[in-house]
Amino acid sequence: MRWAFLGAGAVGGYFGSRLLMAGFDVTFVVRPGRLEQLHRHGLVVKSPLGDYAGHPPATTDPAQVQDADVIVVAVKAPHLAGALETLDRLPDVPILPLLNGIEHMDVLRARYPGRVMGGVAHIEATLDETGAVIHPSRFARLTVGAVEPHHRPLAEALGEDLGRAGVDHRVTDDIYRALWEKYILLDVLSALTAATGLPIGRLLAEPATRLAAARLAEEVAAVARAAGVDLGDDAWPRVLAQLEAFPPTMLASMARDKAKGLPLETDHIQGGIIRAGERHGVPTPAHVAVYGVLAPYRAGAPLT
Repeated sequence: MRWAFLGAGAVGGYFGSRLLMAGFDVTFVVRPGRLEQLHRHGLVVKSPLGDYAGHPPATTDPAQVQDADVIVVAVKAPHLAGALETLDRLPDVPILPLLNGIEHMDVLRARYPGRVMGGVAHIEATLDETGAVIHPSRFARLTVGAVEPHHRPLAEALGEDLGRAGVDHRVTDDIYRALWEKYILLDVLSALTAATGLPIGRLLAEPATRLAAARLAEEVAAVARAAGVDLGDDAWPRVLAQLEAFPPTMLASMARDKAKGLPLETDHIQGGIIRAGERHGVPTPAHVAVYGVLAPYRAGAPLT
């Protein structure tokens, strides 16, 4: 299949590189600054699962993408609004978003009815000062699924491509549950590591911090239930087991962005839970507190 990636950051660059290494047709549509990096250094991925270095097709002009079977939207949530104009000009084919949170699904489905699939990227990765993708662990998995019934064969075909590329992946018939399962884990991990700057192993060693994590997870589960997705009564124990299985040095990308003075996704992750809670009448006091700590950094802050 022919893949177009809108964005070549940590997520798009990593998964795109796996497909390129397997010989698939991949084109990146990027912003001018990223295109300059790609021209100067190429797309570089450093990973224990295999390094990549090359100069794949990349452009700032969506008109240059004539043929694609799927468009992977791999931008950070704060950049989605600005990316929509570019997405409007790309081929009229199915869209696979790999954004954090859940609100982007409503935005995309309203703008591109019948075209949106669901995707969940599980990966710890960041860009260094040259734009290289740094993937420090062996943790990298992609989940895809159809939102519309007519996309089920395509979801299976995407899974086959990912399998041939050696990507740990899953094709699901319940993509909204998969989105919420990622959301609850990412919400807790990003809230705690970004607020403190400490890795997850250090945080879980503190009983009071574990209690805060439990409250955050319970609020997400309650909001998800109100939105029609029941994560089960054991949502927090499952999240805790996943957090404990991570390397103790694990930091969410939001924590790394905060340390670099970059904009944060807290408005879309923790803020998204607060807004959904308000819509459904579900109190979210733990999120209000954490969001209050992170909000001053959401547009980025100069390092001092």
